[in-house]
Amino acid sequence: MTPLSFIFPPEEPGSPVGARNHKGAHAMFTAILAWLGSKKTFLKVQSGTGDNLLEEDIREGFTDYCLWSTFRPESIDTDGELDMACLDSGMVLFRENCTPGEALESSYRQAFGTDFDRNDVIILMRGNDEQP
Repeated sequence: MTPLSFIFPPEEPGSPVGARNHKGAHAMFTAILAWLGSKKTFLKVQSGTGDNLLEEDIREGFTDYCLWSTFRPESIDTDGELDMACLDSGMVLFRENCTPGEALESSYRQAFGTDFDRNDVIILMRGNDEQP
């Protein structure tokens, strides 16, 4: 079991996992919004659609990715009045389909340059393509 199995149940064997990739795998999540207590920051992780994979990335064996952004509480737009300016953002490449837990852990490490601390993370929202 992965460290985040308490948040993200394990996928069924053989089922598509992670975000969409250039081969058209179905996304298991569309976005994750998490609060990082020690950093007083929101971390938003979105599954990739395949549009940002370069031919070079594909040649190097990357098939999947996620996009992440960090926000301070005062930057979160709840009424359409703010620009939702992020503090930082990036893209994490994967050589196989990423699960939501892998996407969150990898984005956290890239965003903050530290090991993932699941005790610091509160999942506020997990968008799922399979929700009505």
